[in-house]
Amino acid sequence: MRIKLLVLSLALLASCEQPCEIPATKTKVDTRVRKQTSTVFNNNVSLTGDRTINGNVHFKNGLNLNGYTLTVNGGVKVWGYLNGSGILEYCGSLKAGKIQNNPTLVDVCATLSVDDKVDGDVENIFIPCETETPYIVQEDGFYYVIE
Repeated sequence: MRIKLLVLSLALLASCEQPCEIPATKTKVDTRVRKQTSTVFNNNVSLTGDRTINGNVHFKNGLNLNGYTLTVNGGVKVWGYLNGSGILEYCGSLKAGKIQNNPTLVDVCATLSVDDKVDGDVENIFIPCETETPYIVQEDGFYYVIE
């Protein structure tokens, strides 16, 4: 009788399936909204030295770099001509009506590709096998990408 009970108990334990889990990463995502200012120049602008502008900038009647460097921590729109042999460093989009005199145009911002990490702490976790990734969860007021 004891042997039958032992065999029955072992058979019952063997039939219990362990939950399937796979490794994944949980990355904290910064979701703060940042307001970016825009500066608008209505007249043609000709640089007389190296300059830096924070935020987006719009040149309504053209921009002449005059051999200098303009660094824009934002996007640039130029209606009219973007000219001069200087350097335009920008972070974002660049739109110009026409370009002349071979200015050097440099996008100084890194871009995020699917292979890069997002922007926060990464934690190794386990998720159920049937879970489709990637997905976003919210915990304690923070957002995380699970993949």
